[in-house]
Amino acid sequence: MEYHYTDTIEIPIPSETSELIQIPEGVESIPEHHYEDCDRLELIRIPNTVQKIGDYAFRCCSSLQIVYIPEGVQTIGVGCFCNCYNMKIVHIPHSVCEIKREAFEQCKSLYSVTLPQQLKCISDFCFYECKMLGNIVIPPSVISIGTYAFGGCTSLIEIIFPSNIKIRTNSFRECIHLKKMTFLDQLTNTDSTVPNLGKNAFMACKSLVEVNLSCYPVYTIKQSCFEQCESLERIILSKKTRKLMDCSFGFCSTLKYIGYESLLEPTRNTEIKFGLDLEHIDVVSWKAFADCTSLESVRLHNHSCIQGTSFDGCKSLKKISLPSGFRIQTDILGNKLYDLFPSNNVDDLILPSETKNFSYSVIFYVMYKLIQRNPCLLSKQFTMEKLYPFEVAVTWLNEKGNTWWQEADTWWEGPDELWIHNVLYHYIRNAPWLLLPKESIHQINNCCE
Repeated sequence: MEYHYTDTIEIPIPSETSELIQIPEGVESIPEHHYEDCDRLELIRIPNTVQKIGDYAFRCCSSLQIVYIPEGVQTIGVGCFCNCYNMKIVHIPHSVCEIKREAFEQCKSLYSVTLPQQLKCISDFCFYECKMLGNIVIPPSVISIGTYAFGGCTSLIEIIFPSNIKIRTNSFRECIHLKKMTFLDQLTNTDSTVPNLGKNAFMACKSLVEVNLSCYPVYTIKQSCFEQCESLERIILSKKTRKLMDCSFGFCSTLKYIGYESLLEPTRNTEIKFGLDLEHIDVVSWKAFADCTSLESVRLHNHSCIQGTSFDGCKSLKKISLPSGFRIQTDILGNKLYDLFPSNNVDDLILPSETKNFSYSVIFYVMYKLIQRNPCLLSKQFTMEKLYPFEVAVTWLNEKGNTWWQEADTWWEGPDELWIHNVLYHYIRNAPWLLLPKESIHQINNCCE
């Protein structure tokens, strides 16, 4: 056995034929790259005197199977055990306070790891593509999970988080068998860290069925956070969540419910339950719910700002509750507004009865869909006198399944979409008073007198 001499003690130099290496007592640090590419090394014994394992110290030791890191080690270096393809078990002692990036990246046989109780951060790519890792306990001390820290851990089934942890970009991306994740009640964790869900954090977690964020008071769910979670059916949001960014739930084809209740309670009296209720959400961004093809009902609120493509491909929408006025990101002419809900199955549009003055954007959408399905309500010979007041829309919407227009003496194909668009926009710009409920018209007339 050859030795490498340091200032204090000699350390064994790697050999192509070494299967066992025992580091002597007194060694305080294992140098960077020291045992890299020792592909015959099966077992290494590290003494309690070692405090630091250097960067890439055991990289590509492809025969290494079990690693026991003793008490006393404080730092595990960058890429320290990465590409140890046959390593199955690693014990990390409580003395370790820092595991640097890529430490166990692509340890594809690793199925068991114990994390120390004083660990603050799970660094970038730390367990990236550890494909056999089935379960892991995140200690309460951890405040941050880095980029791709568990990305591609395809055997990961369940994970429990402290409630205020920061989960960064792509942290659990493509954990295709992750079925359950739990956030601990925030009262059990007193750390002051502001919680965060990074971009693509759980993207393509295809087995995830339910996510409960009620104990995770994150302000923003960022871009593509749950995109392509094709088995995801149910999301419970925190009431502190205000923004749903681009594609945050895009292509979740089985998503049926997003709300704030821990359990779906039976409908009481005339209360209506909606699959999607954005009561506390201020911003819904581009394609936030794109191709959520199982979503059947949506309730929006006055304070919400909705991007015009938020519901692209939601073909199963049947019931929509619109507020008296809401902001929509669109061009100045109102173009594309009628594409906000592209479903052809909408048969129930709900507007609050107590409202006296509906926003033009809501009226535009209601009237467009109304005429699209009943083209005889307006004739091609458009005149201002033939404009229908708002009560026509309310009446028609309350008469589901009416077919009187099919029995008319004359049949015509009806106006095309561009014509309807131009007519309704002219309608709103030049005669908005005709779209107001009767009570509002009386109030206007009385004021004029």
